[in-house]
Amino acid sequence: MRLTRLPRRAVPVLTALCLTLPAAAALTACDSSSDSGSGSGPGSGGADGEQSPEEDTVTVRYTPVSPLDEEQLGRVAGQVRQRAEALDLGEVTVETDGGAVVLTGPAAGERSFRELARPGALYFRPVQAQSPPGTDGVPDDDSLPLRSEFGALDCTDPEAAGEAARGHDPEQPAVACGPGLAAGDPPLKYLLGPAAMSGAEVAAAEAVLEPQLGAWVIRIELTETGADQFGDLTERLGLQPVPQNQVAIVMDGEVVSAPAVQERIGGGTVQIQGGVDEPFTQDSAKEFAALLVSGALPVPLTVDSAVGTGAGQ
Repeated sequence: MRLTRLPRRAVPVLTALCLTLPAAAALTACDSSSDSGSGSGPGSGGADGEQSPEEDTVTVRYTPVSPLDEEQLGRVAGQVRQRAEALDLGEVTVETDGGAVVLTGPAAGERSFRELARPGALYFRPVQAQSPPGTDGVPDDDSLPLRSEFGALDCTDPEAAGEAARGHDPEQPAVACGPGLAAGDPPLKYLLGPAAMSGAEVAAAEAVLEPQLGAWVIRIELTETGADQFGDLTERLGLQPVPQNQVAIVMDGEVVSAPAVQERIGGGTVQIQGGVDEPFTQDSAKEFAALLVSGALPVPLTVDSAVGTGAGQ
């Protein structure tokens, strides 16, 4: 496999090759020669592994932001269980209790267990406009929606960036924030078209150590329908001028990456790569993949408490 290295400040390019890219993440179509993150290593042991009687445990309570009936809560518990098992941190138990979902597992996994409350809503959206901070970047095309909202958005303001990430309707255009193109760069803002495909078309996801990059990545296998949708999307965007030739990978309303497209990408296997300033670690890659394997939660969850028990408590 040949690597293509881009100039440090170049917009990442999405091609059928594995790329080494400077942006916060890169999406590529690759072979499957990487080592899986589910093998042996620190924190591994499998969801079916046994905890030592002396091992500290933690109990994490997740509460839906809006009430769910018993059947709905049971489905959410199943999603949390699937996410927790994907972390491969040891034996976990997940059950429902009084309108909440309760997880008990190794105390060493507490931070990762808290991350399981994220909605995990993944969408692929075409980029309509992109602008660095300090400029309004309003496109000249008056037909584009949300032009004023895009011009007013300040992604260097955490409150404004957080507000922009909430309440996205996948069928409607949206404004969003994303990381800069290189380490130390301020965030970019985006005007995005309606979602072309969603995480529902992810058949499998895993964290793998990519030997050619020396970095942790998320490998995604798409369904047959998703592979067709992704191929059609990349073929269409490859014909557009900059920045309309970029596809934004959006997780929970935030742009993870927005690589440019030069050609149709088929095959149904893609990778999301961490970036210069915030590369994926083994833990963060597993957490990201865990959100994808279960699909998006129907409602957000809050972590009410995390109580440790065991020998060290």
